[in-house]
Amino acid sequence: MLPITGQVDRNEAPSAPGVRKFLKKVRETGLLMDNRSHPRARPVRTAEIIAAVAQSVSENLRTSTLHRAQQLNVSRTSLRRILHKDLGLFASKLQLIQQPLEFRRSTRTFYNTNSNSSHRNSFAMAKLQSSLLRKDASRGI
Repeated sequence: MLPITGQVDRNEAPSAPGVRKFLKKVRETGLLMDNRSHPRARPVRTAEIIAAVAQSVSENLRTSTLHRAQQLNVSRTSLRRILHKDLGLFASKLQLIQQPLEFRRSTRTFYNTNSNSSHRNSFAMAKLQSSLLRKDASRGI
């Protein structure tokens, strides 16, 4: 709003619809200033919605957050917060891991194991060898 002090030029004067809107607001609210405060948004992370999300996830893990949010009528951000904060799930990319076969294990060669290599390299290679063999043993290979 323009402050009204002294002489007001025609180009600076408020329009008639603007004055009517201002008067209507004053009559309804009793305030001359704009009421900028808005009520706090209703929390979406209720127990019912968290349970619905948990059930949806248990039924199908492969549904994207976009489709799941549309199915449950929840915003995508709220769905991500529920998955992360309430259910302890994290976004991850599915990765295919090639399982070592028995013939690959037997033909696996380790390089840089000669006596001329530095102590640091031989220690790192020994550590790598033991970790690979431990992984194979845990898989039952």
